[in-house]
Amino acid sequence: MSTPLYQDNITESTSSFQPDSAELETMIDAYLGRQSDMSAVERFAQFHESTDVPQQENFYRELMPIGVPGEGEQFAFEVDLDLCSGCKACVTACHNLNGLEENETWRDVGYLYGTDTTGESIAQHVTTACHHCLDPGCMKGCPVNAYEKDSNTGIVHHLDDQCIGCQYCTFTCPYDVPKYSPSLGIVRKCDMCSDRLTVGEAPACVQACPTEAIRINIVNTDDVERKNHDSILINGAASSKFTQPTTTFKKEKPLPEFLQSGSNHLRKASPAHTPLIIMLVFTQLSVGMHAMNWLFRSMLMEISLNSLTVTHAVISLFSALIALGASTLHLGRPLYAFRAVVGLRTSWLSREIIIFMVYAFSSILFAVLVLTGTTNSGLDNLHRTANYSVLIFGLAGVFSSAMVYHCTPRYYWNFIMTGPKFFLTTIILGATSVLAISIFFMLILENINIHQQLQTICQTICTIIILATLSKMAVEHAIVLPNRKLELNPVMKIINSDLRDIAVFRMIFGILGGVILPLFLYYQVSLFVEKAFVLMCLSVMIFIFSLIGEFFERRLFFMAASTTTMPGRIAN
Repeated sequence: MSTPLYQDNITESTSSFQPDSAELETMIDAYLGRQSDMSAVERFAQFHESTDVPQQENFYRELMPIGVPGEGEQFAFEVDLDLCSGCKACVTACHNLNGLEENETWRDVGYLYGTDTTGESIAQHVTTACHHCLDPGCMKGCPVNAYEKDSNTGIVHHLDDQCIGCQYCTFTCPYDVPKYSPSLGIVRKCDMCSDRLTVGEAPACVQACPTEAIRINIVNTDDVERKNHDSILINGAASSKFTQPTTTFKKEKPLPEFLQSGSNHLRKASPAHTPLIIMLVFTQLSVGMHAMNWLFRSMLMEISLNSLTVTHAVISLFSALIALGASTLHLGRPLYAFRAVVGLRTSWLSREIIIFMVYAFSSILFAVLVLTGTTNSGLDNLHRTANYSVLIFGLAGVFSSAMVYHCTPRYYWNFIMTGPKFFLTTIILGATSVLAISIFFMLILENINIHQQLQTICQTICTIIILATLSKMAVEHAIVLPNRKLELNPVMKIINSDLRDIAVFRMIFGILGGVILPLFLYYQVSLFVEKAFVLMCLSVMIFIFSLIGEFFERRLFFMAASTTTMPGRIAN
């Protein structure tokens, strides 16, 4: 364990207050003995009062590496946990030097706590900032390439002028490092005070720490990779294999495994991200309408197929345009949304955007073809190509949406959970919308053969709706079933506290729109064949209730998302 520069100047009187261990006869004596030594801040104050402080550049020189990183090396933070007193001088210095906003922090101080087998409580302060990872999740996920890793120093920089404020990096970073600024409309983060490093000056946090608990080291990247293969930075953090962080936390004695982050009890609901909710629900509604219309074409041949296809095409296109328009509202700088395609090589968000743009153009072409009646002309091949393009790119878009969230360390956003939910939403909303529109057209036609087909068509679609809804609710509840204890399952803890009402409404509307009403229609459709108004009301209610239920489910999807984070950062 390193010793602060001013340690040698401490008077020997402090040690005289330490009683011999053999004389500690009572608990009171033990506590008095522990408190006889001065705190880190008191030692720092005594040093500055009793000695001539050397020049700043020399005083902090041993906290900086001599020279610059070589081949296969980079700068990295090192934190000595035995020296960190939790005073937050580093937080204040970082905030002031970088001109951060009132509630914005690039470095945080938290603590680990726990109780050992003897019943003694243990607490450990931890200071943490950006880890300047070897494989940064923020950089890989960014759709506009607003991050770059310096090839010489290894420092991960954020390019403020390139950022569009999509906030996706706040999802892909497992350490909650990038911070979104609503006033600026962009994300910002720690850059290790690179402008100070270039002139041999210590970063603000290093220079401000009174106990010299923070320093800058040069690390070997191969050593970092080997160390991070199957490890975590510190208790409660995400697995280091995700992004290969370079920060080192030192301690003379290893931290006990039972210590947990002090921010665990502060877990709260994440932001709802309403524009993203609208975007996901309406894109899946749009794709589902195309898919279900294509699936039921053979059963609907007796209807005026062109009129039905036109209606589906127009409503589906309208839904897609609503979704794309809503997605721009999530951006801090929507005027620069066109940049979001440049990260195609590494970012699933860029891929999702490009795929849905192609889907939207295919939907427009398909709608124009059916509106102009070219489906009855010699352009059958063009119509067929447009139809299949809409279907293929639509399903690919739903897949890419699931991958956007799979590529984050958020609890239960993995593809095993997210993929089925997104595709089942596509089926549910597609089937309920096709049911309502088909019944409308079938009932306005005075054709007895169509009325005879109505029962078969309704029962088939209702069966699909019921099965898809029950399957989706089973997937949703699989999130909380494995660990029913609140302390073991952060998602269940959040749902049972902050989000209980949303979860109840999701269950009510989901069961009504996806199970009870379709089941009622399945068994009673023969009674309503001649009652067009009642049948239409039932089909519309099934669609509306299912749509509302999916909105509540998607709200839970975002707000109940939980991730591991560093001590001191509020876990969402």
